[in-house]
This record gives sequence, structure tokens and C-alpha cells, in this order.
Amino acid sequence: MATNEVDDPQFWRFRAEEVRSIADDMKVVEAKAIMARIAADYERIAVLVEQRLRETTCNVAGHYGGRG
Repeated sequence: MATNEVDDPQFWRFRAEEVRSIADDMKVVEAKAIMARIAADYERIAVLVEQRLRETTCNVAGHYGGRG
């Protein structure tokens, strides 16, 4: 479980969706493209957070599992 909102992949996915929603209302093509890149970056951050959480979970499980 995430201890901080930035440690939660859903936080980053929500941010990406917010940016895409804002971009939908933009008229300037270049600005829309910039916002699309920002949204994609937020999605990449979400994936990185998921990977880090999986690694942390595996490390904790390996540390405590099967030892006694």
C-alpha cells in the first residue's frame, strides 16, 4: 500500500487523465501536443511506481518468507 500519494500509480494515472481532459479543450495544436506528452510522462511514472512497488513487495516477501 502506498504511504504517500506520489507512491500510488493511480495518482499518476489520474493526473494524466486530468491533463488529457484539459488538452481536449485547447485550440492550439502545439499546446495539445505538449499536454499529450505530459500525460504520457505521467503514465510512464505510474508504470515506474508499479515496478518499484512490485520490487519492494518481492524484497519484503523474500526477506520475511520462509525464515524462522
